[in-house]
Amino acid sequence: EFENWFVAAAESLRTHPALPDGIAMPNAPETIHAPAWLTKQMQSLDRTRSYRKVTDARELVKLLNPAICRTHSPSFN
Repeated sequence: EFENWFVAAAESLRTHPALPDGIAMPNAPETIHAPAWLTKQMQSLDRTRSYRKVTDARELVKLLNPAICRTHSPSFN
């Protein structure tokens, strides 16, 4: 999934206002259900918040560090 790249580069997304400052990439980021993981991260700050692909992905792509993503995500290459 496209969102798995966000998980693989989680440390570069720390400045997104809906994500916690201490967000960290889980083990094997390409094997998890990334939208659910992103929702869980967002809900750690706001229980009513969920990941919204159309609006959130646009903002997360702006923050995504390609070098970090490439390191943790073979599919990104």
